[in-house]
Amino acid sequence: MVNGKRFAAPFIIYAIGDPTTLYNALTMRGGVVDVLSQWKINVTVQMSEKLLIEKYTGTIPTDYLSTPTATGEEGSEG
Repeated sequence: MVNGKRFAAPFIIYAIGDPTTLYNALTMRGGVVDVLSQWKINVTVQMSEKLLIEKYTGTIPTDYLSTPTATGEEGSEG
């Protein structure tokens, strides 16, 4: 479930960062791809130099947002 919506396979996950580092982190021994393959879950990792992610058009809950203080000490208790 993502943002209150239920999704069914296949799942597509986009990640922003250095493509080589992300690929190596996912495919290393004992990593995400290795563990999921032990459960017979197929995973395809595709590197890309460019990525276009559409803007989020839903609402973002603001229940826990607050305005920062000038000293930056909001939320800290003595």
